[in-house]
Amino acid sequence: MPVAFLVVAPLFVTAATPELAWESAPWGRYALAAMQAAPFPSASRAQGYRQGPINFPADPHYVDNRVPVLVPHSVPPVGAVDFVVYLHGHMTNMERRYYEGWPQKLAAEADLPAVFLFPQGPKMATDSDYGKLCEPGGLVRLLSEALEMLTREQVVGDATVGRVVLVGHSGAYYGMGRILSDPDQRKIVDEVDLLDASYGEYEGLVAAASEPGIVFRSVFSSTLAANNVEMMGRLEAAGCAFHVLREADLTDERLSSEREPLFIHSQAAHDQLPELYFARLLRTGFQLWQRER
Repeated sequence: MPVAFLVVAPLFVTAATPELAWESAPWGRYALAAMQAAPFPSASRAQGYRQGPINFPADPHYVDNRVPVLVPHSVPPVGAVDFVVYLHGHMTNMERRYYEGWPQKLAAEADLPAVFLFPQGPKMATDSDYGKLCEPGGLVRLLSEALEMLTREQVVGDATVGRVVLVGHSGAYYGMGRILSDPDQRKIVDEVDLLDASYGEYEGLVAAASEPGIVFRSVFSSTLAANNVEMMGRLEAAGCAFHVLREADLTDERLSSEREPLFIHSQAAHDQLPELYFARLLRTGFQLWQRER
């Protein structure tokens, strides 16, 4: 869904000297960018966070505002630029994963003409708060800043935000749910992919699944079966159709042609789901969009 108010076109911006330390790969380029609209630091965790006897002080858990930004060669230099935003789960150090090449591997496997953002949420903490992304307009501000940054870095020119895909794993459920509970933000999201990210925040998640314009897929392990049944019940009560599939019955053809919400029961381990499904869901979601254009 192109977002008109996110146009970035001033000539002086495109003339600026690139500032990020871009690295090159066969599939594109990538950098670690400090962003004001990143989840942290934020007012919600200015004093850190305590979970029972465990204390997570603001520094180092809620001060990292760096976002891995990955840009495949196939991203168009002008016009609508698609974005994929991935929210991680608990006990994650995205800087470490970046230098290990994990986001790069996922982006390369997805092979999409989209910019990938992997913002650092709570750093090495058992916490699901996503700071500024949970505030009204948080996702819009992140995308707007990302587009401005890409223009300044001469990666794109006169561009707008195109399709927006939200992907979340595990503890990302809270940030996903808060973003999607905001109607103004929900209307710019085109696809939602949950990877065992259905512990709660059902209001926002079900609101997204209920939107005809949003492709919604929830892949869940047996641990979260009851949580997904809860979402299905809410959809049924709202008169919304959905489909439940076993992993063994799942095909790319079904994923790339099904507009109604899909609930997919996986036999894989909880932490394996991003590697197994990130690229597959994104590719088939893009194919579905191409079919409907």
